[in-house]
Amino acid sequence: MDIKRIEEIVRARENPRRFEHTMNVMGMAVRLARLYGVDESRARIAALFHDLCKDCEKPGNDLSHAGEAADLMQSEYGIGDEDVLNAVRYHTTGRAGMSKLELVVFLADTLEPTRSYEGVTRLRGLVHANLYRGALEVIRELNVYLVKSGIEPAQDSLDAIEWLEGEIRNMPTESNSTENGKIMDRLIQGYTGVAGAVSAGTEESVALARAIADAIDAKKGLDITILDISGQSSFADCFVNATATNTRMLSTLRDEVGDVLEGRGLAAKGAEGREGSGWILVDCGDVIVNLFLAEQREKYQLEKIWGDAVKVL
Repeated sequence: MDIKRIEEIVRARENPRRFEHTMNVMGMAVRLARLYGVDESRARIAALFHDLCKDCEKPGNDLSHAGEAADLMQSEYGIGDEDVLNAVRYHTTGRAGMSKLELVVFLADTLEPTRSYEGVTRLRGLVHANLYRGALEVIRELNVYLVKSGIEPAQDSLDAIEWLEGEIRNMPTESNSTENGKIMDRLIQGYTGVAGAVSAGTEESVALARAIADAIDAKKGLDITILDISGQSSFADCFVNATATNTRMLSTLRDEVGDVLEGRGLAAKGAEGREGSGWILVDCGDVIVNLFLAEQREKYQLEKIWGDAVKVL
């Protein structure tokens, strides 16, 4: 079916607030599909239909709408793609053996931009770093919430946890993706809250960040940003993010950061990543410098994950 036609069908059946949620889910599903090599058109269709029967759900049952929507897609709208149908059918619980499309729709529903529950920023970061590790953490957190609320988790959800644990155990241990995922894990583990303004006591950090940004700019680094994360982070005051056009420039920019520190009588505490992975992190103490190739910067989207940080530059 044509996407615009599906949007019209869904808009007619959902109340305005739910339709807004549906469109947000679709947007995030498309971004995750692009990130993890899933067909974007199928992600759009599944995301649009996922809550089709939510407003007519029976009282006391917050799971029935998923199966009902999948059945309706087949019987009334002639959609027979089993993967799309399963993405809708299991979007509330997950299940063992989920396809990437199923994971994308499940996670988009749980993490779409208007979700604001405690820890959602950390979970978004995990999902952007690694689909399976992120999904495992999301389902674990979901089940903890259910238990605390006096609700027994669905068996499909428990099966999904066991399956994801097995998938993760069998993952390759060495790859650029794994290396960058470790950096991402580090950058989101210290998330603690929401900043409202440039925090007091960070002037020296901001000054150092600006000096590093100026040096990167002089070496033709692109899309340079400085984020004040001091109100959100337990490990640093600022991020400096920049893009290099090639691996040689990544090396040059990393060396330039070292020169700025040396000129101030400082030294980097360490560095992670390498040119070939497309992401180098330089730990300057209260300032973390992230140097990317364009593809990796788009993939990990630090500015969006830390979207409530204060943008200094």
